[in-house]
Amino acid sequence: MNIIWKKDGDTVIPRAQIDTKLDDKLSKLFIEVVIKGDSGEYACEAQNRLGIVARSAVKINVIGEMTFPFV
Repeated sequence: MNIIWKKDGDTVIPRAQIDTKLDDKLSKLFIEVVIKGDSGEYACEAQNRLGIVARSAVKINVIGEMTFPFV
């Protein structure tokens, strides 16, 4: 199985850590500290050897940013 993450249709997602465990058929995308520029549509696309594609997407809107140190 081939799993691809996209943000706003682009396969390059800056600042993201992608953890894909193909044996478990599980993939996670992590952005530890979000900024307003991280807003957009995130999609996970999976394709198997037969070419069948499954896609799931979510829109994220970051409305504020946290400041350091956390209090």
